[in-house]
Amino acid sequence: MTGAVECRYHGRDFTVAEMALLRELIAGPPALSRHALSKEFCRRIGWHKADGGLKDMMARVAILAMHRDGRIELPPPKWAQNRPGPIVFGPDTEPPRLPSPTALDEVRPVGLRTA
Repeated sequence: MTGAVECRYHGRDFTVAEMALLRELIAGPPALSRHALSKEFCRRIGWHKADGGLKDMMARVAILAMHRDGRIELPPPKWAQNRPGPIVFGPDTEPPRLPSPTALDEVRPVGLRTA
């Protein structure tokens, strides 16, 4: 990597040329998903892990941080996150209530051991 550094994210310096390439990939046809964008960006700048694979997950994290900081404008995610909501119990789905002891005599003998 040579050239003037424009920004630094997650321990990596991104040059002015790399940021221009990233903006070009975002703007240019075809419209890439965020996942495809990170892979293509890694391919173009030669960002690889020690095992030779693309560092696309780190690129996704860095690109999202750049977006949140206002350095780049990402398109909206193509897929909504399908995280299930919290479990809501109603009268028909209330978990069974176990009887709880009302007196200490109901749970005796209680012992305590120290190591």
